[in-house]
Amino acid sequence: MRRIGNCLRNLASQLSAALNFPSQKARKRKKLFSVTSRDLEAYEQFLLDVLQATADSNR
Repeated sequence: MRRIGNCLRNLASQLSAALNFPSQKARKRKKLFSVTSRDLEAYEQFLLDVLQATADSNR
């Protein structure tokens, strides 16, 4: 279970970097983190693409 948690944290970190989101530490320093609807749409599309690619690779 711990291994899965580590994998998920690593994935979250990689997604944040790929989407140019500030790190959790940077967000805490700023005390503000705004995400636009455009950001959310891009993130949603990215996740859908990842899920589709995962599903395709398991066939």
